[in-house]
Amino acid sequence: MAIVAKILPVKYKNYFDWVKTYDVKTVSPVIELTDGAKIKDTIIELLFTKGKTMFDYLLVTFDSKIYIVERDGDSSYCKRDITYHPMMNLVKLSVG
Repeated sequence: MAIVAKILPVKYKNYFDWVKTYDVKTVSPVIELTDGAKIKDTIIELLFTKGKTMFDYLLVTFDSKIYIVERDGDSSYCKRDITYHPMMNLVKLSVG
């Protein structure tokens, strides 16, 4: 099956992250989805369930567009269409 979406969870580093490690950036594994219907469920799970304290925002590629998805309340989120992000090459969909 073809990959229809990719999601990269991103966390801002805080003081203690910098003290523990000298790595400039820590990259979470990219989540690849083959079913477009599971995108919303995965976003909700990452932002509000298991990732609430782990991730600050998500970098999402779907339908050849790249979005930043962020929490904007206790149970809601918003998305912004972007044209550039330093880690956008990790979520690019291959044409095929």
